[in-house]
Order: sequence, then structure tokens, then C-alpha cells
Amino acid sequence: MPMSRSSCTGSAHPGVRKLQRLLNSRRRMKDIESHLQRLEVEAQDERSNTPEQQLNLNTAQNDLTEEFRILSKERYELWTLICNIPNDIERTFLENRYYFGMSMKEVIESMNYSEARIYAIQRNAVKSFCQVFSKNK
Repeated sequence: MPMSRSSCTGSAHPGVRKLQRLLNSRRRMKDIESHLQRLEVEAQDERSNTPEQQLNLNTAQNDLTEEFRILSKERYELWTLICNIPNDIERTFLENRYYFGMSMKEVIESMNYSEARIYAIQRNAVKSFCQVFSKNK
């Protein structure tokens, strides 16, 4: 049976896509931080002293910094939606899994619920997030 477009548990719902983007953005931000550190080291390297190399490094740093800024803003906006989830357990699940990027195993251990209970919490939390997301579009 196909998921309807309005279903909060289907991956087609924009709220579900936003949660996945939130999870992915945490990983991407860590990648950007690593790249920026590497570029900073390269910029200080004597072999990178030509004007063209410095321009390329500066452009890359600026692009990565801008991407980081955009991701930070988006993450903050989604954090405010998560904060509007009325159920504490669902909100904690969303924070742990999607905002802080914990694996499901880590979430299960940190919340002290059975695996089956965590997956039920996840279903309800995603539905709640989709409802809050839809109200705040």
C-alpha cells in the first residue's frame, strides 16, 4: 500500500526530509570543519605562497564558511521546531537522533528503553515533528 503524500511517516513528507537533512547536516558540518582546518594548514605552507594558490585557498575557505553558516542557520530553525514538540520523550528522541546525530544504538542506550519501544517512540516523534513542521511552514 503506497504512502499518501500527507502521511507523516512516509519519506515524501517534507518534515521527514527535513529531519534527514538535519541528520546529514551534522555530518557535513564536521566535514567542513576538517576541510577548513586542512586549508588553514595549507595556507600557512610556504609552497602555497603564489597569489593564485592563495586566491584558490581563500575562495575555498569562503565557500566552506558560507556553507557552514547556512547549515547552522537551518539547524537552528529545525531545533526550534523540535523544541515545540510537546512530548518530552519524543522531543528527547528527536534531539538525540537527528540534532546530535546519535546512532539508533546510542539512542537506545541513552534513553534506557527497549529497541522496540525506541522505534515506536521514533514513529510518534516523527509524526509529531511533521505536525509541528506543517503548522510552521
